[in-house]
Amino acid sequence: MALKIKHVFELSELSFSIPGYQRGYRWERKQIEQLLDDLREFALLKAKARVLARVKKDNTALENLGFYCLQPLAVLKKVNEEGTEEYELIDGQQRLTTLYLIM
Repeated sequence: MALKIKHVFELSELSFSIPGYQRGYRWERKQIEQLLDDLREFALLKAKARVLARVKKDNTALENLGFYCLQPLAVLKKVNEEGTEEYELIDGQQRLTTLYLIM
């Protein structure tokens, strides 16, 4: 099994299904705010690193910062009755649903 890193916007191009054994959406305000705070903190760090890179003419801090990575989603690739690919969401429903709602 190979892990693939995808940009969050690439996920919007995919079709997901949530199996019946999954619990419903349960995140409350606290979890959503924690995710948004985490994203905002990374965005601020990235912005500071960009400024530093311009001022010092050195991209080291920016390159070392890399990219923001959410916890992995566990999916099972399937082909539905119409013959199109979809991904059965095994783990990560709360994060994925929250990102979908935000976007």
